[in-house]
Amino acid sequence: MRVSNARLSIAILCGAESYASAASNSGVDAATVRKWVALYQAHGDAGLSDKHDR
Repeated sequence: MRVSNARLSIAILCGAESYASAASNSGVDAATVRKWVALYQAHGDAGLSDKHDR
């Protein structure tokens, strides 16, 4: 299972910066960052795999 490094990095960074700031820095909206963080918190690396996007 492939985990997107960008998503993992964003999820980890959200502990150090706001969702809005992380979103702005990565070119996605804050709702997407919140979703990725929630998936990472619930499922670890597997939560950020492509299968959770469907």
